[in-house]
Amino acid sequence: MRMRLKRPFLYLCICFVMILGFCSVEASAATKPYTYYGSHLSGYKKQIYKKLKKTWAQGDGKIISVESRGFSLEYAGMWVLNDYPEYFWCNTYSSGYGFGYSYFRLASWKNAIKQKAAFNKRVKAVVKSLKKKCKGKSTAEKAVILHDWVCSNCRYVQTSYDQSAYGVFVKKKAVCAGFARAYKLLCDKFGIKCICVNVLLNNVPHLTNYVKIGGSWYMVDCTNDQGYAGKPLRYYCLIGSNSVGTYLYSSCGVELPELSVSDYPLPDRPITMTAEAKSYSAQNIFRAS
Repeated sequence: MRMRLKRPFLYLCICFVMILGFCSVEASAATKPYTYYGSHLSGYKKQIYKKLKKTWAQGDGKIISVESRGFSLEYAGMWVLNDYPEYFWCNTYSSGYGFGYSYFRLASWKNAIKQKAAFNKRVKAVVKSLKKKCKGKSTAEKAVILHDWVCSNCRYVQTSYDQSAYGVFVKKKAVCAGFARAYKLLCDKFGIKCICVNVLLNNVPHLTNYVKIGGSWYMVDCTNDQGYAGKPLRYYCLIGSNSVGTYLYSSCGVELPELSVSDYPLPDRPITMTAEAKSYSAQNIFRAS
């Protein structure tokens, strides 16, 4: 009789432990950065990436010397910052070349020590408010909600942190790199696979995003989806290669996933720009940093 009582109890305990483990995995997956560049590098490029990431994560301002081996070492800094937008203190870093080596050094960590707490507090508050809106939503619906928040809460203005997520969350002013990195950070918080992608737009360097919905990738350009009267346009939200058109890919030496041919079927996507949107876009759309 005792064995019969113990076994069901033991099974319940095992099940409870498994459920707790599953929940903890799900929770951690939703906050772990999606490191596309870090996972697609190998050999010497991977070594450089790890070296910069480790040093910059600690805010170490020492000079990092990296040997040049036939590829643009400026890409290395972009790989790290595009994977880890929370390293906003790496918004600017100095680099130089000499005797076959490239030199990297942080330029803004001293001020960032004071600003990190404010940044984390702001991100936490934003994520908390967005969780209410995203509750019960599909991945695509969440991606749109996050897109709308970035578009509605930041203006395209150059500031001291214009290329960082700090510019969006705290200053509410940024250029394309800030918009893209803030969006990437929010997607990481909600477990959505998102990449910051370097492209050429109108022959000008530009940073935008790729987002994975189901088994397909789509482009999201928050910079160029800022609407009039604070209303996002959603014109460049989850678009496919047929709509991408004028963008030319740079990818920083890393092969990008192939975009879906067609746009994601958003129910409220404008088929063509309205008269108001065209008027607004004449001054603001197709901006690149």
